[in-house]
Amino acid sequence: MTSEEGSLRQLKRREDTIGYVIIQELMILANMAVAEYAVKNDIPILFRNHTARSATPEREDLLKLLESIAVIPEVNIATVRHTAYMMLNRAEYGPVILGHFGLNLGAYTHFTSPIRRYADLVNHQQIRAYIRNEPLPHSKEEIQAIASHINLKHLENDKAKSEYMKEKAYKEAEFAILRNRIENASDTDFERITKFLIRKGGDCPEAYRDVFQKRLASCRSSAQGWYSCRPLMAKDGLSLKEQCWKS
Repeated sequence: MTSEEGSLRQLKRREDTIGYVIIQELMILANMAVAEYAVKNDIPILFRNHTARSATPEREDLLKLLESIAVIPEVNIATVRHTAYMMLNRAEYGPVILGHFGLNLGAYTHFTSPIRRYADLVNHQQIRAYIRNEPLPHSKEEIQAIASHINLKHLENDKAKSEYMKEKAYKEAEFAILRNRIENASDTDFERITKFLIRKGGDCPEAYRDVFQKRLASCRSSAQGWYSCRPLMAKDGLSLKEQCWKS
């Protein structure tokens, strides 16, 4: 299934899926109603915009791709998620309406979580002042400045989180190598070990070479790791793959 922003999520239990969908649909309905109310009454608020890139297929074709996840093995979901990620731009806040591609809505905002999101709090302040016939606390220009600030902070936070998760994965891969746990590593962990060795450079460990050859021969190892890291695999003219095949 997809999240509010159109990114793919995997829920393991059907009961979890039902509960998640009910809550999400109610939240989306409330946010959509507030966005339409602000538009009709010309209230400057922080709209939540989500646009598609030029390479994105028609919506019907994209929906078919997302629906196909139900029959795709779990190991391939990451590939499909990455493909969907490349089709869509980041969702951002703004003072004007650009639409929400992921939800297929003309106008959308964030309003339901003012205790955890500043954008929601700003929108509450704007709507409350309008209903009470009080001066609006923020002009459209100030809303633009707030939107730019929040978008920048989200970008910085995502970048920091990505770097943290990457370093964590490398540390786990290094631990697996030191503890000689390569043989029983899952496909995902084996890919992380591969990326760690590419980043580290040097000779290919014998334990890794043996496991790599077995996985390659049985076609169990995912090709995604090799192709995504191919530009980094050269080491003095000798790729990690070639090192693993050296006798």
